[in-house]
Amino acid sequence: MNKIIVFFACLFLLHFNSCYEAIEGCTDPLAENYSFEADEKCSKCCTYPKLLVTIDHRWGTEIFQNGKQYANNVGSVFVLNSHKFYLTDIKIFNDKNAEIENQKLNSFTIDGEETNLTQNYCLINGTLQECGSGSFNFLGKISQLSFNFSLPQAFNRADSISISKDNSLSWSEGMYREKEYKSIFLNITSVGTTVTNYGIYLKINQVVPINLVNVLHLNRGKQIEIPITLNYQELFKNIDFKNSQEITKALENNLKTSFKLK
Repeated sequence: MNKIIVFFACLFLLHFNSCYEAIEGCTDPLAENYSFEADEKCSKCCTYPKLLVTIDHRWGTEIFQNGKQYANNVGSVFVLNSHKFYLTDIKIFNDKNAEIENQKLNSFTIDGEETNLTQNYCLINGTLQECGSGSFNFLGKISQLSFNFSLPQAFNRADSISISKDNSLSWSEGMYREKEYKSIFLNITSVGTTVTNYGIYLKINQVVPINLVNVLHLNRGKQIEIPITLNYQELFKNIDFKNSQEITKALENNLKTSFKLK
């Protein structure tokens, strides 16, 4: 009797194994599309969480607004009618100050040549509050965030359609001028005995490091979020708005101290 039971049990297992089809999927629990049921690793199908930098636009303790009149620390009165700026070369570092790897993009130049660029940039239009950047396979402590304002020269020859599904590199955004992407655009009205309007495009290459305190990313498959503040009171400090060159020079000096961890 026992031999008969063993025989049929073996027959059942043999039939089950022959009918079973392995489930292919992402087997990395840090990925957004991790499949608990998958038992066969797929080829390059895992997608990882993005880095979301949220920006709180402030004038001191107040919310900053375009179109509103402000007076800076030297009594210069102005209105920022509109503005745009890139955050580029966005990087995050672990607790050993090693850079956490970002993914590469499959993209093409305007001449049709294949190139690899890093999706580590975004265009902040006015007081837009979210900057999504790349994707990261990481879990743990993040010690530092850093970014620049100038896109690498390689982007000047890139086909914007092949790189970005959003409008960050669209020529209609107006940041591509004189055969290169500018860093910052400001439309400012100086209010005084005379009213003067400035339309300023800047190309600024400056790294802004922000040390992070107790920023832990422990949510598997979820986006990394880092909140920062841009203080326009600091950005427009010591500017008397005499001319565009004066404004440009002061802004270059103030940029690095205008961004802080929220």
